[in-house]
This record gives sequence, structure tokens and C-alpha cells, in this order.
Amino acid sequence: MKRKSSHTAPDKTIGRPVGSKREDTIARILDSALACFTSHGYASTKFKDIAVGANITSAAIYQYFDSKPALYIAVVDHIYQDIYPRFQQAIESSTRLKERIRNLVEAMVSLHEQSPLKSGFLSSIPLETQRHETLKEIFSHRENEMRALQARIFEDAIKNGEINPEWKVDNLVMMFFGSMSGMANYQLSVEGTSLRQAADIYLSMMELHLLR
Repeated sequence: MKRKSSHTAPDKTIGRPVGSKREDTIARILDSALACFTSHGYASTKFKDIAVGANITSAAIYQYFDSKPALYIAVVDHIYQDIYPRFQQAIESSTRLKERIRNLVEAMVSLHEQSPLKSGFLSSIPLETQRHETLKEIFSHRENEMRALQARIFEDAIKNGEINPEWKVDNLVMMFFGSMSGMANYQLSVEGTSLRQAADIYLSMMELHLLR
């Protein structure tokens, strides 16, 4: 008489669903994490909330991301993979600051219209890194290609004599990208507002007072 095995069949609900690929599961986790981080903030986001949106268990997330900071950074990188080529194309399409700024604004507004969650998440990064030492430490040791790309347009403009050479590049980056992020956040929270129209007004003001 054969002895009955003491092992039980594995729970099929744990981990990725049957038939799905690893990449599909990671994509669902990242999409759910993006929604949770944007809606609830870094501190209030729990793996169990992300798991619900990704249709997996909380424990299964650890098969792909060993901590919440690692998952947060993965979301950042995932978004950058999408927007970096857009920004790069906007900058390389011209050598003049005026056209570059207009192209960048169009890229940022289009991103916001296509994916408000991504826009909202990106604008929250500076605040989250100041609130949480773990994130601040991680970002301080990362090479930031996006930041270098942002700085490049103003570095080139100063060399070409298009803007005041006494203005620091870091402050120019803060002025431009900080303003766009702030407007995007405001539009998300106030009904009836239009980021596209606000951006047009902003561009008109810049061309009057900033660009030579």
C-alpha cells in the first residue's frame, strides 16, 4: 500500500497568475505601485495595496522587489524610460532655446494628458526624497541622466548668448521644470483648469522676460 504524500499542492494564487510572463507581472506591479505612490504617498503605501492592484499576493511582490524603496526607484526608472526619449527628441530637434523650451513644454503637457499619474508621481519626487532619508540616500548616489539632460538646454543657451550668463543653471532648471511640475499638480487637484492653456501663458511670459 502506497503511503500518502505529506506534501500539499502549492497555492496557485501565490505569485504570478498561471500562463503569465515575468515581465507582465512586473509591469502590473509597477502600474499598481505608480497609482498607490501617487494617490497615497510613499509613507502610506503598503505592499498589500499594491498587490491588490497587481492581482497578486503581498508576499509575491518580494519575488521581484525586495523592499519598498527598491520598488519606488523601479517606478522612477520605468517612467524615465518612457519620458527620456521624448525629452531628448525635444532638445535635439533644435539648437535654439526658444524652440527647445516649446518642444519640451509640448512633451510634458502631452505626457500629463496621456498619463496624469506619471506626471503627478514625478512632481512628488523632490518632496518624497526630503521626507524620507532612505530615498534621499538612494537618489544622492544615482547618476541622473534626466537631470543632465535638463541642464544641457540651459548650458547651451548660456554658451550661445541666449540668456543671462549670470543665471545659474541649477536655478534655471528649478524655475522651468519646477514651474511645469507645479502647474501639473495644480491641474490634477482643481477641476476646470487646463495645463495646456496654463503652459501657453507661461511660455508667453518666458518669451517676454527670459529669452533674448
